[in-house]
Amino acid sequence: MAATQAKAEEVFLAILARFTAAGRVVSDSKHGSYAPRLFAEEAEAKDAGITQPYLEGAMRRLLHARRLYVKTIKDKVGRERKVLEVEGGF
Repeated sequence: MAATQAKAEEVFLAILARFTAAGRVVSDSKHGSYAPRLFAEEAEAKDAGITQPYLEGAMRRLLHARRLYVKTIKDKVGRERKVLEVEGGF
């Protein structure tokens, strides 16, 4: 179990880094661009056998450990959005 949780955290951070580098933002909110839902569809997660519930747990643990944080940004039309970022950036 601990190995799967650690792998889920590793996969979560790797996919988040790739999304961030591509300018794609994700959220901790279950609406819209919910990171665990989107990440579960990515090849890294599928290849590792990491499902959405494991990615949800990974996100919660990473937020609790302050390795991730929620940042408020403005979108193209000026609305505020909450997005996930890695503490310290990439």
